[in-house]
Amino acid sequence: MLAEPEQRRRTDPAYRRGWNSYGLAQPAAATLSPSVAPVTSRLPPLRDVRAWNDGLRDRTDFQAWFAALSGDEHDGARYWTMVRSNQPRESCEPPGASPLFSRGCEEAKARLGTSDVRRHTQTDYWRGWNSYQGPS
Repeated sequence: MLAEPEQRRRTDPAYRRGWNSYGLAQPAAATLSPSVAPVTSRLPPLRDVRAWNDGLRDRTDFQAWFAALSGDEHDGARYWTMVRSNQPRESCEPPGASPLFSRGCEEAKARLGTSDVRRHTQTDYWRGWNSYQGPS
């Protein structure tokens, strides 16, 4: 027979949720905007709330800019978001690209450059960036 905690974890959903949330980190509620739900993870607690807020702000700004694009410019920006991690680096002027496609790609490249560096070097910035939930 299973020990009491193990039995409750397997049979009681509320107990299981509490059990599974042990050690999960969430940003302090005061740092969240009202429209953003905290995202739990198995990462250590936040060390740099400012970096978390910067990441969320930068992602929100990028998504708003991206949503306002259309046509070839949108396609170029989307292209850059998909290939920016490739090595060697892709060009923003693939064969047959229109000037608007290239402009969208170059603008996305410029907008994401600093964010990509911070996402790869600052865990709390990465967590803020990835906490983006979309427009409410």
